Amino acid sequence: MWRLPKPKFKVLMYGPELPSGGVPGLAHFEPGILVLEGMGYWFTVQFPQVGLETGGYDGRQWMIIWKSHAGPMKALLQGGDAIDLFIEYAPPELADRLLLARRRRWPGQARKWLGAAILLILLALLAASLFWPTPLR
Repeated sequence: MWRLPKPKFKVLMYGPELPSGGVPGLAHFEPGILVLEGMGYWFTVQFPQVGLETGGYDGRQWMIIWKSHAGPMKALLQGGDAIDLFIEYAPPELADRLLLARRRRWPGQARKWLGAAILLILLALLAASLFWPTPLR
């Protein structure tokens, strides 16, 4: 059963038939499909064709992906917690797949951050050891 009003998510859509800077729009769920619309463009995507990947400027934003007759399409979810809300409000037949896709992508991001943190700690220890006063003998 749908909650009233239906939740809508801000997106920035990209694809072969769209302007290169993307098209701002909204996405919402209908029975069996995801609807994306904005500035004269309208896409309906059946749940089995909906996927997730990371992307955007720094590779940390979440993108809804699907294929159209023109080629691969993407819609950048806008907002810090947008992915959490998108999965939470997705119908059960889609939510499980999206959650699984998110979990598969996240370990790679976590490893990058962990590696960067370890490198920074090692550099800080090296700098501290160079400037630490040593007793004269």
